[in-house]
Amino acid sequence: MSLNGLDAPEVQQAYQATLSEAGGWFLVKYTSRDEVTLLGSGQAGLSEARTAILQYEELSPLYGLVVYRRRKVLVKYVPEGTSRLLQGTDA
Repeated sequence: MSLNGLDAPEVQQAYQATLSEAGGWFLVKYTSRDEVTLLGSGQAGLSEARTAILQYEELSPLYGLVVYRRRKVLVKYVPEGTSRLLQGTDA
């Protein structure tokens, strides 16, 4: 199974911009079972990324990348109320 959308120009541009500066970040969200799209990106660090996550109202997971203190941190956000199947847990 492949994941469509990761090679979209806006996702690639956000990825390159994230890597170019400390404080860069981007988030992708699912638009269908096997397709993602860019939710947001920026260069203002964790607080800006956190704000984007807090404004997200859907029940599907978000994935992204944040550059924090010269380290690349993968982000996975699973909103409360997301189905257990998508959470990947027995909770």
